[in-house]
Amino acid sequence: MEVSRAVFTRRGGPVRGLALHFFGDGGLVDSAAVPAVAAGKSAKPLWDAGAGAVATWRAGDLGWTMRFDVPFLVSRWNYAADPHARDHRAQFRWLVSLAPSF
Repeated sequence: MEVSRAVFTRRGGPVRGLALHFFGDGGLVDSAAVPAVAAGKSAKPLWDAGAGAVATWRAGDLGWTMRFDVPFLVSRWNYAADPHARDHRAQFRWLVSLAPSF
């Protein structure tokens, strides 16, 4: 779930819009990937919540979205940490989605 508020939008230029948002994610994960807390459970619910920003871009016919999300609450922090990060707790990552040009 996500609630967002546009900071600005425009029809021209490479940056077409910027929005700030609050989000909450949740799902069930197989216990083979994340051990269940209680014995006999086959799936473990995981969730997170936080805030971020979304920028929409356009160059010619190609449009894309870039997000910056920061989770403030996570259900199992030890599975949210990046074991390859320098401090073994956090690491930045980019998520880019391309929009169809037709």
